[in-house]
Amino acid sequence: MKTLAIIPSRLQSTRFPRKPLVKICGREMILRTVDRVKKCNLISNIWVASDSEEILNIVNKNYLNNNLVRTVLTDSNCKSGTDRLVDALVNEGYDAYNRKFPWDGIINVQGDEPFVSMESVEKCLNYFYSDINADMATIVTPIRECKDNDDEYLKMIRDSNIVKCKYNHDENNYAINFSRKPFYDIDNDGNNTSMMSQQYHHIGVYAYRPERLYEFTNLKSKDNPESMENLENLEQLRAIEANWKVKVVNVDGQHIHGIDTYEQYKTLQQMMTNKILMTSNVDEI
Repeated sequence: MKTLAIIPSRLQSTRFPRKPLVKICGREMILRTVDRVKKCNLISNIWVASDSEEILNIVNKNYLNNNLVRTVLTDSNCKSGTDRLVDALVNEGYDAYNRKFPWDGIINVQGDEPFVSMESVEKCLNYFYSDINADMATIVTPIRECKDNDDEYLKMIRDSNIVKCKYNHDENNYAINFSRKPFYDIDNDGNNTSMMSQQYHHIGVYAYRPERLYEFTNLKSKDNPESMENLENLEQLRAIEANWKVKVVNVDGQHIHGIDTYEQYKTLQQMMTNKILMTSNVDEI
């Protein structure tokens, strides 16, 4: 199977402006993400898709004459990372009327995942390719189980920057819902009862069949201000509202949190400074 990895990245993030260019042990976040994706044996090509020439210039400078990595300038008005993937494909000639893709699948690795585990990416792709009924796939990792009076746990699952996923634990593992809020058990009358003891943290990695990408970006719910996607500001809810089969791959213990906010960035920087993160989690510094 041939897989194209596209890393969407934008400079003006609302929660953390210029995030892709902050340095992690002397190397820009976007480059650290590319470095990690390069290590995946299942990836045939890597594109960095951005509306920022500053980001693309840094990538081009660091990967000069590298046939694996290339950059694509995209529109500044892309609604989500996945919409930016489609914009990149269209700009490269793979438009809605020319779908002769040289890849079997496309994987979206968010540009703020500089510690993404290649074992996680490969597991996601293998599970996705093995399920012909899955429209797309993504990964989760368990948030450690709840303990009585565990304030740290409660802080994590109530943190709106840590997106949670609820999925069916069966032979398919299809997603039921995604939310910035914790999930609750539901009684026979459909009412929330106690908070679910096991919550799952959703990671910003998505695998698609190429033809499905155009369908995703054209789903009408994205333009509805009352849609689940717009109320929670989560692009994956567009697929849930369309009743897509989103395969969820549990990568327990294989992933370190991405960077959504400046506070998370400073915490991870401090962990690396204190040698809490092992060198296997980042490229050689």
